[in-house]
Amino acid sequence: EEPIDPEALVELLPGVEVEPLEVDVGVVCEEGSADITIRSVGEAELYVTEVVLPTGWWLGDAEPPWTLAPGEEKTVTMNGVGDGEVRIVTDAGEVTVAVSGSVEPPPQIEWVYPAMDQVLTAGQASMLEVLAIEADEVTFSSDVAGELGTSPVTNNAATFLWDASLYDSGVHNLLAIGSDACNADSEELRICQQEG
Repeated sequence: EEPIDPEALVELLPGVEVEPLEVDVGVVCEEGSADITIRSVGEAELYVTEVVLPTGWWLGDAEPPWTLAPGEEKTVTMNGVGDGEVRIVTDAGEVTVAVSGSVEPPPQIEWVYPAMDQVLTAGQASMLEVLAIEADEVTFSSDVAGELGTSPVTNNAATFLWDASLYDSGVHNLLAIGSDACNADSEELRICQQEG
């Protein structure tokens, strides 16, 4: 029987590498999605026992445990929103990945001018104005004249030139709809266009 060479009894160890170590899904409508790759870089099998996600995030794939052979990798998809840390727990140690992302705030619309039930002078132009917080653009319309036009939002305000000569006299229910890439908000206003 040959003697055992003590140098031959080298223990093969697992190793882990994760990328990326930082994920930012940016500003999203409801939830973001991001992939992280777990790689076995040791000489022994890597055993991934758990992936601990922060509040507001969940795995889009099957849950661990997973066993990865040396050189093998697994890409997992995370869905969610919010800031925190993902903990990837393995028999080769623990790796953390910073995650961040926020939800687009909804628009808020409020009429500034004219006032409710205001009478607009015949033959004169008036500047319709709304306060438009978190909106990208505002669409103005009238129940009598139909859609009037769309204006960009600048410094939380949007305006539209109401030319009295173009619209019928009488009561108009005006509607302002402020929207961004995700949501919309609206507010109505009743005016009277003077006949002259």
